[in-house]
Amino acid sequence: MSELETIVLTSSLTIFGGIVVLVVGELLQKFAIGPVHELRKVIGEIAHALTFYANLINNPGSDKTEKMDEASEALRQLAGQLRAHIQAIYLHKLWELLRTMPKQTAALEAAQMLIGLSNSIHNGHLDQNYKWSQEIKTLLRIKF
Repeated sequence: MSELETIVLTSSLTIFGGIVVLVVGELLQKFAIGPVHELRKVIGEIAHALTFYANLINNPGSDKTEKMDEASEALRQLAGQLRAHIQAIYLHKLWELLRTMPKQTAALEAAQMLIGLSNSIHNGHLDQNYKWSQEIKTLLRIKF
């Protein structure tokens, strides 16, 4: 094999290797890391909503109807987003083992409690709402 053939073969293999690394990296980002990152963002939004609407959650029916409607809708939206992002994650058990996200069953339970909070903003029970908000934080590993 001549020196020119060696150079061409080496550069071709280097380019091919780079393309393979790029494609594998993009696939990992698109199907593994990206969805987990999006889920973490939704959990952050849930933490924000539980703090921002705590006065309404812990005092059902105590504010203007518009404000309670806003809180109710926000909590329901977040429950839907949480369910959607949990379903979009591949290799869920692997991510759970790495402790980068909550267990799927815990996240789905938290989504159900968010819907419960959404339904009880207008006329719920203080004790139940407080219990649900604390349990959501525990299930989603939100530090409080």
